Amino acid sequence: MSSEIIVNAGREETRVAFLENSLVTEIYIDRKKDRGVAGNVYKGRVMKVLPGMQAAFVDIGLRSQLSFTWEMCLTARRNIPP
Repeated sequence: MSSEIIVNAGREETRVAFLENSLVTEIYIDRKKDRGVAGNVYKGRVMKVLPGMQAAFVDIGLRSQLSFTWEMCLTARRNIPP
């Protein structure tokens, strides 16, 4: 059984195919325009805290800062599996 990985990387997208015995078994396509920050883990710096709104603005190196509310943090914590 032979296995291969073929990668095609361009400016706008990267394609990866897994082949077993010359047959494609899996394919992944990563498009630059479809990338988002939701669901990823980032290291950031708190730039501003608004106690009245119970919110914080965090710089993670993007064009604009991310905003988090206390309620968002509590909701995310409840959804973490034990």
